[in-house]
Amino acid sequence: MANAHPGRVAGLVYLDAAYSYAFDNGQGSDVHEMQALKGPQPPPLGPADLASFPALQKYYERVNGFPFPEAELRQQFESPPDGKVGKPRDLPGGAMLFSVFLHPNKYTHIPVPALVIFANSHSQGAWVDANTDASVRASANAYSAALSALTGKQEKALADAVPTAHVVTLPNAHHFLFLSNEADVLREIRTFAASLN
Repeated sequence: MANAHPGRVAGLVYLDAAYSYAFDNGQGSDVHEMQALKGPQPPPLGPADLASFPALQKYYERVNGFPFPEAELRQQFESPPDGKVGKPRDLPGGAMLFSVFLHPNKYTHIPVPALVIFANSHSQGAWVDANTDASVRASANAYSAALSALTGKQEKALADAVPTAHVVTLPNAHHFLFLSNEADVLREIRTFAASLN
């Protein structure tokens, strides 16, 4: 929208979303490099976690360190009459997002002011922080270091190429940084919005 109609857009906000599918001048990281990294996987959902949506919220709070809103989870999973959590929904935007990843447009500039917030380093979640298994910790540290390097490369490419961008780094934030770092995100958005004409 901003590239097609810059006169209609006052500013853009990217919440851990300014990767190569949104900005790629050849100097940053390719999102496929990031997807190729293999981090440690959280414990799988068990029957108790799927007994109800509040139980599923508690699972994500244990894993991530913060809960997802119940309404969000109800959008992601079917809600059978028995109150349990049903199978994952086939989200309508999933095919579009997959296509964007596979065949991204090469956006080489951002024509309007932009607030760009990156999680770097990305939090691997409370389950990793509390994990005493040395192999899980080593895997998480290696993954985090590799992801941080790629994210840092993308941050630098964007900051160097887009002088109107205000790039913010939130260390140890989750990819869903609007949940893990809500106060920081709201503060940055309010400041940015107040600066727009």
